[in-house]
Amino acid sequence: MPIRKEKTKVTPRDRFSNPAVKRTGVFAANLRPPEYVENSNLPEPRAHVNRGTYATPSLNRDLEYFHAVAAGEYAGPDPGDDAMLVLNLFRSTLTHILPIAERLTLGQAQGAPYYALNTTPSTTSHDEFNTLVVTRRHPVNAVYSEACVAEIQPKLNLTIPGVRTVAALRKSKEEYTLAYGDKTTLGKIGECFGLYHKKRDEQGRCDETALAFLYCDEGWRTLEELADKRGIIWAKRPEQELLPDGALSADFKDPRYTEGKMAYLDFQQSWPQFISKARDAHPIMDILATAFFVVLTVESRKERMIRELGALPGYTP
Repeated sequence: MPIRKEKTKVTPRDRFSNPAVKRTGVFAANLRPPEYVENSNLPEPRAHVNRGTYATPSLNRDLEYFHAVAAGEYAGPDPGDDAMLVLNLFRSTLTHILPIAERLTLGQAQGAPYYALNTTPSTTSHDEFNTLVVTRRHPVNAVYSEACVAEIQPKLNLTIPGVRTVAALRKSKEEYTLAYGDKTTLGKIGECFGLYHKKRDEQGRCDETALAFLYCDEGWRTLEELADKRGIIWAKRPEQELLPDGALSADFKDPRYTEGKMAYLDFQQSWPQFISKARDAHPIMDILATAFFVVLTVESRKERMIRELGALPGYTP
């Protein structure tokens, strides 16, 4: 005949004297749950996005509008003043494999990107992945289409003086250029990435129109500091200086002190967020997103080189 132990009875009083009670569900069965109290404080609607506020990522309805505008398929009325694109930035780059191929996405979630960056080798360099292919995903049918392709210049060194082309961007038949230069050469727009639209006339002459100036602010240096949640990258609208007679000058104002915000990438949120509310940025959103991807890539490369090799060698003409 099997020997059985006496059944242990647990009462509510044992919750203080017997620590084993906390590890069982017996005591929980003797308690009544608290009464339900209706929440009297309704959540407030999403506030206007400023620095330091976390915005809800754009829903499919908003993404459908931006996708149609970027694809040239939008024929409806102009959206309201609250038309805003909010996307979270995610990184899945394998940094232990060289050369590093950046894998970045902008979207509602990591598994549902709106913009996706794939970096591939180019014909001009064998030890760098300089071809950046940016695709745009339809929010409803999940079909990917090519948004823009950027070709970063090989062996790029942003620390030497002068003006240089950082990358050549192409969307369909349109050509764009992302350039960079120091303050000694460019003056007020120095140490900014200038985004220019290249147009050719009937004679084949090329004319460049400034679309935006991008610059890093508040100490942002590299994607390796993604967990530090600091810094911001701005894209500002170009503003020309005024001459004494009131006419527009050929020189541009310092974008660091202008208010023409076209888009920004904020790293001080729970997730880095790409935000754009400017109406004039809607048609060129593919180009702006690609320009941000290029800036993230080249700035991270520069910081990684400085950490591995120390200060970059001086410039010798």
